[in-house]
Amino acid sequence: MSQRILVLSASVGAGHMRAAQAVELALKQLAPDAVVRNLDILTLTNAAFRKLYGSAYLDVVNKAPHLLGYVYDMLGQPRSPNSKSDRLRLLVEKLNLLKLGDLLLDEPWDIIVNTHFLPAEIIASLRKFEPQRQVEIVIAPGLTATEMALSMSDEARERLTATIPLRRMGEPSEMSHALRFVLENDFVNGRVIGVDGGLRL
Repeated sequence: MSQRILVLSASVGAGHMRAAQAVELALKQLAPDAVVRNLDILTLTNAAFRKLYGSAYLDVVNKAPHLLGYVYDMLGQPRSPNSKSDRLRLLVEKLNLLKLGDLLLDEPWDIIVNTHFLPAEIIASLRKFEPQRQVEIVIAPGLTATEMALSMSDEARERLTATIPLRRMGEPSEMSHALRFVLENDFVNGRVIGVDGGLRL
């Protein structure tokens, strides 16, 4: 029977959606018989949450990129399981994404690949109450030589590349190598695989 693979992202900036498209394309090449579905989870929520979540992110990117960097650094730190702010945030996200829970329970997915932390967090919280049978992986791509990255000005591209320890952009084929690893290793589960040149070390 063909594998059923669900690719989840969130339309908060073009980068996450491009990453999901690249993952979908790579999976179709690596596993041509697989059923691959690419889903923007914000389409499963209400318009107010979608606007707030998407618009707030883009506002921060455009008006205070240093603040976004600080937030990412904070998210990378271990957090207390009893943090009230984290519990409240997760509750709001879960209430607005009940359809995602239904999708995971109603349809038999063998592998879930996340390119954004939001669906990964929701699935992690669902696992506490009901074990999920599927393999779940977060692919965390860094700056990759996609059409969008290559369309940047040379100056912007050089500035971003300078922040990567390997001092270069990733190649789409390197995303494929990471996905092949996931497809060929059934026992790898619940992990973040960074394809980012060491950016998150």
